[in-house]
Amino acid sequence: MSLTTPHKNFEKFGIALPVKKEEISYFYKNGIQSSVTTKTDHIYNTNDYPALITQTFADHSSIETKYMYAAEENNQRLINANMIGIPLVTDVKESQPVSGAFKTTNRTKVTYNHPDLLLPDTVSSFNTITNAMETKIQYDQYDEKGNLQQYTLKEGTPVTIIWGYNKTLPIAKIEGIKLSDIDQSAIDAVVYESDQDMLSGLWSDESQLLSALEIFRSNPIFQYAQVTTFTYDPLVGVRSITQPSGVQEFYTYDAENRLEYISQEVKDGHGNNVLKTVKEYNYHLKN
Repeated sequence: MSLTTPHKNFEKFGIALPVKKEEISYFYKNGIQSSVTTKTDHIYNTNDYPALITQTFADHSSIETKYMYAAEENNQRLINANMIGIPLVTDVKESQPVSGAFKTTNRTKVTYNHPDLLLPDTVSSFNTITNAMETKIQYDQYDEKGNLQQYTLKEGTPVTIIWGYNKTLPIAKIEGIKLSDIDQSAIDAVVYESDQDMLSGLWSDESQLLSALEIFRSNPIFQYAQVTTFTYDPLVGVRSITQPSGVQEFYTYDAENRLEYISQEVKDGHGNNVLKTVKEYNYHLKN
């Protein structure tokens, strides 16, 4: 006996998404128990991303959070790049306990209109006083690796970020000046030293890099700017942070690359610079 039609098995795979959730918080006062219940309902779009989340509280007030993605915003560039899970618009509305009327309390919109890169260029938020959208932050410039090099805050303050360690980590953040206003040779000098520090391996002497960053910070063009600088051991963590005030913090790690100490450079009784431990971390493993 032979089979003329082969037997086939079909299996369907998918995911189970939460639709309803109920949380009960219990309280005890004078030996009497009371509780408060919060209910959460989820609605998803056709791509299984949250479209509407509604939280209902004990007083019957509720908060609705609505998410809109590339499909809802008809952003064909993001759809073609399969960037369909990034919320482009987040709309939050709250209801009143008595009337039940909903009022917009927050709305955030992110645009992706950069001509060459699939990266955000503006973030806008809802002003509850004027009932209008306002640009909260504008992303002005990226490098070829997609690192953010400059953004502008709502009040018009530019913020510049210098990337080092082969363009993998930020080594300087300058608030109050544009990237184009900084001499390129000054940038190249600190970037070069950070690249050399990376090549030197873990726990290498950072004195040359720290010196280069100090020269960079002392540039007269930064007289009215706020400059924060950073050094690292890549794949381990930050080694130092120098605040705009000049206060330096140094980070020390143990043999397993866990943060062990945070120290600050302070003056001793003789006016000399010494390191003072301000935080210590201990790790105790249970057998």
